[in-house]
Amino acid sequence: MARASRFVGRPVADPRWAAADRELPLPLLVLMYHGLHEGRDDAGHFDPRYSVRPAAFAEQMALLGRQRSRVVAAPDGPVRDTSPGSAPAILISFDDGDASNASVALPCLLEQRMPAVFFVTSENLGRPGWLAPDQLSELADSGMRIGSHGASHRFLSALDPSELGEELAESRDALQRACGSRVDWVALPGGRGAARECDAARDLGYSEVFGSVPGINTSTPSDQPLQRVAITRDLDLAGFAQILAWRGTAVHRLCWRHRLLSLPRALLGDARYDQLRTRLVR
Repeated sequence: MARASRFVGRPVADPRWAAADRELPLPLLVLMYHGLHEGRDDAGHFDPRYSVRPAAFAEQMALLGRQRSRVVAAPDGPVRDTSPGSAPAILISFDDGDASNASVALPCLLEQRMPAVFFVTSENLGRPGWLAPDQLSELADSGMRIGSHGASHRFLSALDPSELGEELAESRDALQRACGSRVDWVALPGGRGAARECDAARDLGYSEVFGSVPGINTSTPSDQPLQRVAITRDLDLAGFAQILAWRGTAVHRLCWRHRLLSLPRALLGDARYDQLRTRLVR
């Protein structure tokens, strides 16, 4: 039986929520969040780069509301084109399944009437600092979309074809059982993957694949993941506004950082690069 959304009965005149039952438009800017933490003592898994302060997140959602940005999270259907040159629609996404997604992000999203998609690593469900199964259900019951972030967060690009299929299928099945909603979007763990991973996901019934290369999606090539923009702890509200407009120094820094980090990743390989990053973060 389909779960009742917390938004049932609310007016749908707001274009952000009216869009939630339609296909995602193009151009599309996908914002990528992780955990929301004031500091290391907060519940969840703090990351000095990706843990956005709760107050900053609230300011960002309020800005989206003031600008009346078109925030969307379609339950099904392919992405469709809109008129060239139109302002990009916004899709809010969260990766990993940090406990703060339910305790901090969800109340703020409900207050601003913003839909979002939560890409969850299924094997983390119920573990300390991660979403519990009942919290996942709460997200789905509240009208949020649940997506896969792999079963174990292993980089899909490092798996052989059999392992790749198991990782994608097991995650989807476990999340669907836990939340009672269809799971047919997947975000690549670590953003690692390209044509092979997209093909494998679509062969298993996933309709959309998301990566982590920064940019605005103006087309949807079937052999490449959709681009997303990481929102980080050091980004101030002025920089966030620049990202929404996709111009300014914040955008240039973001794109240059991605290009610069691509070099050590290529030289060291994914596993050694992430080991080094983990040591530096600690």
